Amino acid sequence: MKKNPFIISPEITSKYFCNRNNEIEDIIKSFRNKQNTFLFSRKGLGKTALVKQVVKSIKSEKDIESYYINISEILNIQELLDVLANHLFQEGHKKDFFKVRNNSELLSHLSNIFNEFDNRKRIIIIDDFQQIITLLSSEILQQFLLITEKLKSIQFIFCGNEREIVSLIVKLNIHNNSKYNFIKLEPIDPKVYRNFIRKMFRKSGIKIKKESVQYILSLTNNHSYFTQYFCSRLFALKNKEIAKKDINSLFNQILLEKEIHFLTYKDLLSSYQWKLICAIANEGIAKQITSGEFIRKYALNAPSYVKTAEKSLLEKNIIVKNKTGYQLADVFLEKWLSSKNQ
Repeated sequence: MKKNPFIISPEITSKYFCNRNNEIEDIIKSFRNKQNTFLFSRKGLGKTALVKQVVKSIKSEKDIESYYINISEILNIQELLDVLANHLFQEGHKKDFFKVRNNSELLSHLSNIFNEFDNRKRIIIIDDFQQIITLLSSEILQQFLLITEKLKSIQFIFCGNEREIVSLIVKLNIHNNSKYNFIKLEPIDPKVYRNFIRKMFRKSGIKIKKESVQYILSLTNNHSYFTQYFCSRLFALKNKEIAKKDINSLFNQILLEKEIHFLTYKDLLSSYQWKLICAIANEGIAKQITSGEFIRKYALNAPSYVKTAEKSLLEKNIIVKNKTGYQLADVFLEKWLSSKNQ
C-alpha cells in the first residue's frame, strides 16, 4: 500500500513538503545576518512545518545547532522557564535549579541560560510565541527581546499567529529595527500548489485533471491545512481516477461529519455573533462589515454592534482579518454555513 503523501502533521519529510524555498532561504539568510526572525501567519498555513524544514536544512551544517521548542501548552512563567530549560539542557534535570516567583526572576534566569549557550552558533525556534505574549506585559517582553538581541552566537525564530505577533511588533515599535526580520507567511501560490497536488496523486498512480485540482483549491480557499486534510481523505478513497463528482461527494461527507462540531459554535456564541459569522460566510470574503450596505443586507442593526461582535470573534479566532477583508478561520465551517444560506 502506497503511503499517503498528504500529511497533516508538521512532521513532513522534504519530498512531501510543498515548495517554501524562498521562505526557507529568507530565514537562513537572517540567521547568517545575525537577525532574529518573527514568522507569522493565520493559523494553519504551515508555519511549524516550515521551521522544521529550516531545522533540517541547518542540520547539514555541522557547526550549527538548532533547537525547536513548542510552548503552546504553557500556562504560567514557571512552565515557560521549565520548557525552555528542558529543551536546551540535554540532561533535563538542570531545570530543577530554576525556580521563578516573578517576572524579574524569569528574565534573570533566561539571561543566564541564554548566555551559557552563547558559545557557538545556535538557532532557537520558539513556536506558538503568542503564548508568551499572553503571559507577559509589553514591558517585560521588550526586556526579553533585549536579552536575545545582545547574544553573539544565538539567533531566534519567534513563530506564531499573525494577530498577536503583529500587535506586539506595533506595541514595541520594532518594525524598523534592523536586528529583526519579519516574515508573513502567505498561502502557497495556487499554481505551485496545484502542480504539487497533481504530482503527488499521479506518482501514486491516481489520475486527476488539472481542473479538478483547481476546484479542490477553490473549495478549501487554498488554505494549507484544509487542502492537505481534504486531499488526504481523497487519497484514502483509493480511486484510480478522481472526478469532480468524487470531490463533491467527499466534501459534502466531511461537512456532514463536522456538523455536530459546527453546531457547538451556535451554543458558544451570542445570537448576534452567530448572525455575523453567517453573513461573513455567505460573502466568503466580507470587505466592509460596518458599511451601511452590508448591515442592511444582513439586518445587523448598527455599526457599533458589528464592531463589538467583530472584536470578540477576532479574539476567539473564529474570524480572521487580512488585506482583502474578513473570513471565517475554519474553511469547512464557512462552506457549511454558506450552504445553509443558499
